[in-house]
Amino acid sequence: MGMGGGHGAEDPITEINVTPLVDICLVLVIIFMVTVPIMMTSSPIEVKLPRANTMEAREDVNVTVAINPTDSAAVDTRACTLMELPQFMKEAVEAKGTDKMLIIRADKEVNHDRVLLIMDIAKKLGCSRISVATTQQK
Repeated sequence: MGMGGGHGAEDPITEINVTPLVDICLVLVIIFMVTVPIMMTSSPIEVKLPRANTMEAREDVNVTVAINPTDSAAVDTRACTLMELPQFMKEAVEAKGTDKMLIIRADKEVNHDRVLLIMDIAKKLGCSRISVATTQQK
């Protein structure tokens, strides 16, 4: 009375049930889709971002400037001092273009004058799109 499709009760099951395999593969794909963007946003300095409702930006095509409370800075993946920051920003903007978004990743403890300094440098370099990175509120 089973739903074996004509197989006798004594016949071994020789077919593979594909449904659990597909379920596991889909879960793994979702896990990778969530974790890869987190792993890709790296900076050589530690930055604690403020919280806000945000939309994620693509950092691979944008120029990212990070700064922490000890005045350590980084442009994309290159660490630099505050004095070297204008030159590093100029090189990154020239390489990617002024039409790309400049994302400022400032630690929440950084003084606002440092953020304004970065914005001023970006304006002098011709950047028309500037964004301040935050973390999502929950």
